[in-house]
Amino acid sequence: MDINVQILFFANLRERFQKTSCNLTLPPGTKAGKLFEFLFSDKEEAEQWSRFTRLAVNQSYVTADTPLKNGDEVALIPPVAGG
Repeated sequence: MDINVQILFFANLRERFQKTSCNLTLPPGTKAGKLFEFLFSDKEEAEQWSRFTRLAVNQSYVTADTPLKNGDEVALIPPVAGG
């Protein structure tokens, strides 16, 4: 049975998608790092974002190989420049 997760976008990703969040239906066993393949139609763009974006599941930082569960909230947090 598929799982449903909520994706939260921050910084440049919020601008890229022009929204703060979305819901995704994923196959069971999907790992956090694979989300980029579902979000981006362009494989190269997905790989670029996945290299430097931090992942947090239910408000805790996780690694790309963390399996997602139904109802998880996943925050995608790219680096932010400031000054």
